[in-house]
Amino acid sequence: MVDIGDPPPEFATMIERARNGEAEAMYLIGIAYAGGRLVPENIVEAAAWFLRAARLDHSPAKTSMAYLYASGQGVARDRVAAYVLLREAIHEGEASAKPLMATLKQRLDDDEIARAERKYRTRQKLRALDRVDVTIPTAGDAVEIIDD
Repeated sequence: MVDIGDPPPEFATMIERARNGEAEAMYLIGIAYAGGRLVPENIVEAAAWFLRAARLDHSPAKTSMAYLYASGQGVARDRVAAYVLLREAIHEGEASAKPLMATLKQRLDDDEIARAERKYRTRQKLRALDRVDVTIPTAGDAVEIIDD
């Protein structure tokens, strides 16, 4: 393994912002890990950062996390979770989620779409109760899903 030394100052600043709860910084760290920019590429680490930002309702992070769930990169494949995240991102105005949703819908059967829609509606009801993160599977493959 090659020692790359300390990360560049701009990455350290992003880490500090993320530790302070800034969703955009979490998302940018995910982007850095996903693309090997400023740090070595690590898709599992990218998924963890996207998930943190998605749980704070960051729409681009939801879209990125949905892509990882749909493709099974860095996390276990979960197309229902991908659908739920994309549905939310689209509802929040994230235009980049629309083409991914169109592709995903072509790959889901009617039962998967029905389950995903139920989970989406449940999540929306829980959002009103400030219990938003209960339907997003974690990057470690543990699932926090409320049974239908």
